[in-house]
Amino acid sequence: MNTNDELTHEVQQLLRPIKKHPSLEPRQQFVVELQHKIREAQTSNKKRFNLMPLAAVFVATLLFTVVVLSNKDVFNLELAGEADKPFAIAEESKLTLLRTIEYGEGEGKAGLTFLGEGETFPVTVTSFDVKDGTFYILDEAKRQVLIVGKDGKIRSFPIKGNSEMGGTLMDILVTPDKQIYILDSWVSRVVYQYTEKGKLVKTHKLKEELFHPDELVFVKNIGVLASEVQERFLNIETGKMEEVKSLPYHMKRANPKEAVITMNNEEKQTNLTIPYEEGVGQSAIEAITEEEVIFTKTELPAVYASLTETHVLAYNKQGETLGGIRVPIEKLMEETQMIKSKIKVDKNKIYYLSPEKEHIAIYELTLGKRYDSFIQKQVEEVKIGFDYKTFGRPFPELEKELKKLFTSGTIFSQYGDENSVNGAAIDDSGTVVIDLKEFHAGSPSSHQAGQIGKALNEAIFEKFPEVQKVYLQFDGSFSAWCIWMETTEEPWERH
Repeated sequence: MNTNDELTHEVQQLLRPIKKHPSLEPRQQFVVELQHKIREAQTSNKKRFNLMPLAAVFVATLLFTVVVLSNKDVFNLELAGEADKPFAIAEESKLTLLRTIEYGEGEGKAGLTFLGEGETFPVTVTSFDVKDGTFYILDEAKRQVLIVGKDGKIRSFPIKGNSEMGGTLMDILVTPDKQIYILDSWVSRVVYQYTEKGKLVKTHKLKEELFHPDELVFVKNIGVLASEVQERFLNIETGKMEEVKSLPYHMKRANPKEAVITMNNEEKQTNLTIPYEEGVGQSAIEAITEEEVIFTKTELPAVYASLTETHVLAYNKQGETLGGIRVPIEKLMEETQMIKSKIKVDKNKIYYLSPEKEHIAIYELTLGKRYDSFIQKQVEEVKIGFDYKTFGRPFPELEKELKKLFTSGTIFSQYGDENSVNGAAIDDSGTVVIDLKEFHAGSPSSHQAGQIGKALNEAIFEKFPEVQKVYLQFDGSFSAWCIWMETTEEPWERH
């Protein structure tokens, strides 16, 4: 099998949940795993993601609605890190409506169109930036920039190109000298540079080192960078990748339930680990001050239901939560895959751009010591899982065989040890529940998934003929196992 054939098979395996359930939209966790697989392959010089143009277009079309992490002044210490005063932490979090912008065809109004079968996919504003109280809003529907001044007056200028396909205008950045940069990511793969009056200065062509550039950042003494998930950065002027150690700070997903913020200064490097209860979703560093880290955090549960919850949180440098606010995504016109691009910091204030059915709303967010969170309750209502302690009767013989998988050099040894087996149970019909501790590892490749399936088949079905059906789960969640294996929520059955 040649490289392209192997890659095509790999992508088919990654897409198998969507193939079996075409109604499902691609989940962000799937996209993150795909991107990590690509980067790992590139690092090892295997070049596993050198798709033919047609395959690349297919993947881009499938995932064009998914955007990961968008924030502008994250690396500009002068703007984001040195606020006039610390970010306010109230007793209760607060959402304050500042102004609205109407949809319409006239001057000063935002665009709104619909794509897809039945015209159900809305296209409107995608991102914004804030400088000294002036809002710069990226409007994909009209392909324009709306500029809302402190006095409330709105002006606009057009963006080069056309809007034949949604999901291409990813990000907008305004630098200290009021140059406006716009990232056109999927098709053109360029960054347009405009003056504040809307004159096109330059078109920067992005090189292929970034698979999916999703944001623009400004770094003092370096310039404007195109970034991918705040992990990899391309200098749009030099066309070279920047080493993260040369940047003030960056973020990296450590595993499916942890992200790590690395802060660099002349004296030392500091790492701050951010834990997630349900799973790492779209997240972004918004600002770092002397005492605070302002962080947008999305929990992405391992369930097939469309559930996420986003908070903006303030941490101290020791990782303790100082305050936060739940972002009201229920106000959005529809569930967005681009929530991080709609939260921005200007000095010591936090803003949220919310495309709602009636209008575009701009809110100011005030962090509070007390704030809402509903995600865990929602997850319990939709996940599929069993309590192995009360299901049927204990199955110690199977537990012993499973523990051997983690200690005998099989593929399971890379995910844990014998303590990774919580327990197993079987009922009178031959249905088995196997409960494992969550691996906290990326989803397996198609080859690894095959090895896992073979090892489990030998340990379960071949050695125990009474077993007819098996539910494997992580810490009580069958849904989490299926998400990790990238399969549908169906038990394994004897054939």
